[in-house]
This record gives sequence, structure tokens and C-alpha cells, in this order.
Amino acid sequence: MTPLSNPILPFNAKDTILNIAEVRPYTTKELCNIYKISDKTLHKWLQPFRKKMGIKRGRYYTVAQVTIIFASLGIPFTIIQADPAKLTA
Repeated sequence: MTPLSNPILPFNAKDTILNIAEVRPYTTKELCNIYKISDKTLHKWLQPFRKKMGIKRGRYYTVAQVTIIFASLGIPFTIIQADPAKLTA
């Protein structure tokens, strides 16, 4: 079974998956925009990983910290639903 044919996943093979993040230093606000959540929610989500991530020094999470965030919370992406009217068999 290929991942795109898995009935549990919220998309199918005709949908487009758009990655919206690259691994680079991010501010809290940028991460909130990527995950489409508030800063309060982000801080709650990151709480279990604080020891592993270390302290954020300054304004930006480091590349290493962002890698841990993406590995722990998942890489953010957007699913663009295929338009059934435009699909051909």
C-alpha cells in the first residue's frame, strides 16, 4: 500500500501536498504562522521537548532547534484538494 492510497490519511493521490516550511532559523511568530496556531498553543506544544531543544537564545530558534520542532510536531504542510470538475479518468 502506498502512502497516498492509505484510507486513514486525509488526502488522496489526486490531491497536491505543498510543503510550506524549510529548515532555517525561525522566530516564534514565524513558527506560529507556519503551523497556523497562537503563540500560547506553540509554547504548550513545545513544552514536552524543552529539555531536548535547549534554551532559545535571542529572537530565533536555531536550525538544530527547528529540526527538533519539525521532527517532534511534524513537518508543516498544506493539502490542496483536487477539483473534481477538472479531473479526468
